[in-house]
Amino acid sequence: MEDKSDDDIRDDDTREERVGDVDPAAGSTGLMPWAERGLIPGFWEYVVSHYGDEDTVEVALEGVQLTEYLLADALAIGVTDIHIDPRDNGAMVRLRLDGVLKDAVLLDTQLALILGNQVKILAELNPLPAFGAADGHFFMVVSDISLNVRVTVAPVMRGDKLSMRLLVQPEESYDLTALGMHEEDLQRVERCRRGRTGILAVAGPIGSGKTTTLYGLIRELDVATGNIVSIEDPVETELEGVNQIQVDEKQSLTFPEGLKAMLRLDPDFLVLGEVREPESARLAVDAVISGRRLLCTIHSRDAVAAVTTLRNFGLSSREIATHLILVISQRLVRKLCKQCARREVPTHDEQQWYEWVGAEAPSEVSHAVGCDACHHSGYHGRQGIFELWVLSLEDVGAILDGADERELRRRLKGRGHRFLLTEGLQRIADGVTTVDEIANMGGYELGMES
Repeated sequence: MEDKSDDDIRDDDTREERVGDVDPAAGSTGLMPWAERGLIPGFWEYVVSHYGDEDTVEVALEGVQLTEYLLADALAIGVTDIHIDPRDNGAMVRLRLDGVLKDAVLLDTQLALILGNQVKILAELNPLPAFGAADGHFFMVVSDISLNVRVTVAPVMRGDKLSMRLLVQPEESYDLTALGMHEEDLQRVERCRRGRTGILAVAGPIGSGKTTTLYGLIRELDVATGNIVSIEDPVETELEGVNQIQVDEKQSLTFPEGLKAMLRLDPDFLVLGEVREPESARLAVDAVISGRRLLCTIHSRDAVAAVTTLRNFGLSSREIATHLILVISQRLVRKLCKQCARREVPTHDEQQWYEWVGAEAPSEVSHAVGCDACHHSGYHGRQGIFELWVLSLEDVGAILDGADERELRRRLKGRGHRFLLTEGLQRIADGVTTVDEIANMGGYELGMES
């Protein structure tokens, strides 16, 4: 390797100062802490070696090198979302890893503009400053991986805020066992799927992995002997053997219109990406009345709360009791890094939490530590926490009688139902995750009602 001259060293120092800033308020320069830990090494190397040369800046404006390097680094460590947040002195690139946003690097104004324009052009969006929210997407092969990137841009106080959702879901990622569902629960799902016609719903808040579980359920269907039709917004991943309809409101192809079209396509299974308003809830009921099975997602705090959501959408208790077969409520929690997790006596706060939820604290729990393998987060990957509610004749009768959430949970608790809290406590005992993760997942407190 050739020795660098003093001029070369000064040039490299200048380039680094223009790209990174540890503490903008303090004015110190250098790499951001997360960049030092190697989250985006390829992107950083490209920037340091090219940025500052006027010729290569012109090339960058015409090409997509910055975006390619950023996406390659993101894929290498399992990033699901990339955010470009405008700041007074540039833009912060932030990565969502295992559900948590991490600052990666602060770009100066010129480089942030180059990166933002590249992303907008790839997504076929106007590269000029945004005056309203806009959505787009693009496909790119990165590190031999076919990647679908959903892009959203919106004007905020300091400039354009960009968000990229990276959709690269290999078929094996839809294995329900790998997602964290127990074999016993899988068998219960299979019995419901092969039983009477009706609605099988996956429930949870935004970002809880509902769509991934929905795709896992679809994966279990026999596409060779059945006609499976879905309506989604957006179609996150193309599934072999499934006829997927993409919502396009500009062409008047809305969820309700798409569902009406699905019913005319002689389907065996209907998949409704999300029951999101009264009209789609009504159409879902009309679909199962015609003798179909329907899979869908719905926003609710836990399994029982799905009944309240459907009631709020205008469905009667009779319609819900008649047609709702199964609700799968779920959350995603981070898994401990196997390289550095440590078994220790529960802290005082952890013991208090166990007391609050009415459970006995174990003698030891696992704590997150942090190492190079997990980028010093203490966690690596995520796993689902599932609550399965197969409606019994008793549940149907209670719903017909107008029972509210509290009454339904009281009945389930008396039958030994496994709520989200039950599953979460088991994952702590198994050393899969930490008390903090379960305490922060939400929804479990509903199962504590008596």
